[in-house]
Amino acid sequence: MALEAIINRDGVYKVVLQERPEGVYVFLFPSPENRMSLRDDLQDDWTIAKRCSARRYGTTEDMWREIPDTGLMARSDVPAEAKMRAEVKATQADNHK
Repeated sequence: MALEAIINRDGVYKVVLQERPEGVYVFLFPSPENRMSLRDDLQDDWTIAKRCSARRYGTTEDMWREIPDTGLMARSDVPAEAKMRAEVKATQADNHK
């Protein structure tokens, strides 16, 4: 699943939240034409991702609309930092079993 909020201000056109096995990504896009995000943050779940987006970009609950999950960023394209965070999270989960 993916959610989109159009904000169109301060150099930010839209914010997209996209669920992946390692968590929910918050993607920031500068224009409608741009398919590459300026920034992506990995959050643990939808609630934290929405809170992060509200705090950083001013999104509100009524701005979100569901969009098709088009694979904006394949798992293999996730930045190294996010991959490392996902690996640490998985290791911690294994240690608590």
